[in-house]
Amino acid sequence: NVARNTSIFFVADDDKTGVDPQSISVTLDGIALEVTASATLDGLAVQCTPAGDLPADTDIDVELSVADRASPANVAVRSYTFRTGTVAVTDDEAPLVSAVSPAADASGVEARPTIEVRVRDAGLGVDFATLVMEVNGEAVPFTVEGTPSDARIRHRPASGFAPQSSVDVH
Repeated sequence: NVARNTSIFFVADDDKTGVDPQSISVTLDGIALEVTASATLDGLAVQCTPAGDLPADTDIDVELSVADRASPANVAVRSYTFRTGTVAVTDDEAPLVSAVSPAADASGVEARPTIEVRVRDAGLGVDFATLVMEVNGEAVPFTVEGTPSDARIRHRPASGFAPQSSVDVH
């Protein structure tokens, strides 16, 4: 009874040479999907959404392929099947920022804090490819942990902020 407009999500990791993001492929019933990947603490969070709704009451075959950066590359291939339901999920509510750290208007924060934002979406989930974190008006690199329905976005600045300064996170 999986929603007909579901996304495919998984985390790929390799503790030796790391995952090659260019190697990742996902197929549904033999049709390749466009893949987006975002860094997580443990590897890459991979997300892809079919171009249209999947057929109702149908078994859908999924094949995932991921290689590491070794030479020659080691390739992991996994397959599974799920069955769709009869309807698509209506997602008409925006994701919700449910927690931030350091808290808004906090004082006495260390000069080089880890900035964390928790984002939840009870509908179809957050599209990781759309995530952007800005600190003081500039886009910064970040990691993503969790799932599209409950994600934590983290940034650790390379150097500390000036004492007694205000930091704007968007």
